[in-house]
Amino acid sequence: MSTPYTPRYHWAAAQPRFILTSEIEAALTGKRSAQEALDKAQKESTEWLKTR
Repeated sequence: MSTPYTPRYHWAAAQPRFILTSEIEAALTGKRSAQEALDKAQKESTEWLKTR
């Protein structure tokens, strides 16, 4: 579901911050390596931006 309002700076939106935070948590808890977590966060954030 799209929202009519997109923040001026996309990184300031809640979803990209959530994506990054959850991937950092996965890296810190050992679920993924740091590189895997950053790659996954980048991919998800890029996909999110395409829907805006």
